[in-house]
Amino acid sequence: MKKMILSVGTLGLGMLLVGCGANPVQPSSPTPEQSNQTETTTSRVDDSQASEPSSAANNQETQSKPSVTIAEAIEIFQKEYAGADITSLDIDTSFGKWVYKIEGVDDLKEYDLKIDGTTKAILEREEDQLDNDDKNGIKRQADKLDLSNLLSLDEITKIALEQTQGGQVTDWDLDRDNGVTHWDVDVKNGKQEATVKINAQTGEVLEVELDD
Repeated sequence: MKKMILSVGTLGLGMLLVGCGANPVQPSSPTPEQSNQTETTTSRVDDSQASEPSSAANNQETQSKPSVTIAEAIEIFQKEYAGADITSLDIDTSFGKWVYKIEGVDDLKEYDLKIDGTTKAILEREEDQLDNDDKNGIKRQADKLDLSNLLSLDEITKIALEQTQGGQVTDWDLDRDNGVTHWDVDVKNGKQEATVKINAQTGEVLEVELDD
């Protein structure tokens, strides 16, 4: 909207100058007092704009997150299923509170574990035999996440909110595509929803998908 206003003003000024024809009005040189006054006003506007925090920063400060860290949730899973590799990690509020849903596999079985994001309590666990086509390390090798050097949840959240100009994160999903471990971060900003795909190690934004 601001750009449109500036364009219309510029267009109107151009038409005014054309209408004046051969008798353009020469602008008078500003007096030293006027020049100083203009500079002072500009400085005050700039200071005011610089002091305003962005909406993304404001939303990050009020963003609700689980008190249990990603590292703590991973450690709980690894203690329950020693030797298994994690293939997905999801954090959402489907149960009215923050819950970690972690999936993993070893050479013979796949495992699901749900962990309370506040108390660390195990809410649900499940294990099933893998299909023959997925046994003996096939699914493990194809789907296991790279859990080294993961950015923190705060860092991932900040990156996502910068892409959506604020809002609130409703879900974080750690997954793997084409060998890259990444976060899919769901953000709701007013009536608009978006999913921001972020490299879990580097913070590079891979994709932003808007859903009106």
